Parts: sequence; C-alpha cells; structure tokens
Amino acid sequence: MLFTWQPNPHVEFNAAGKVLLRQDADALVAYNFGLGLSHDFERQLTIRPEIGILTNPGEAGYYRHLSLALSMPWGK
Repeated sequence: MLFTWQPNPHVEFNAAGKVLLRQDADALVAYNFGLGLSHDFERQLTIRPEIGILTNPGEAGYYRHLSLALSMPWGK
C-alpha cells in the first residue's frame, strides 16, 4: 500500500501499486484505489470496495478490475 488517508473516523482512502514479475512473460504493472467504510475500524466489520488498472508497459491498452472485500479485526 502506498498510502492510507482517513478524513474521518468512518472512511479510509487507499492507494497501492505493484509490479507482477512472471517467468517467460512481460512484467505487468497494477494501480489500485480503494475505500474502507466502517463504524469502527478497530472493532467492527469493514467494507472495502476497490478499483484498479492493470497494464503491460510494452503494449497499448489496459484492463480495469473491481473488487469488494470484507475485513474484520481478530484476537482482541
């Protein structure tokens, strides 16, 4: 994750980037932007929608992807 910004106690904005190295194929680059939505990040379920772009720097075009995750604190 590159950064997380929390403008208020119930919302987080996240940005991340990564390079995917593959054997016998070009490397891919991905950029992801997401949200965290929760009443209490330390004690309750968090909903995490995300949108991203996957590119091959050696070719034109890109792939868009969407995801939805749930996270919950454990061990407290």
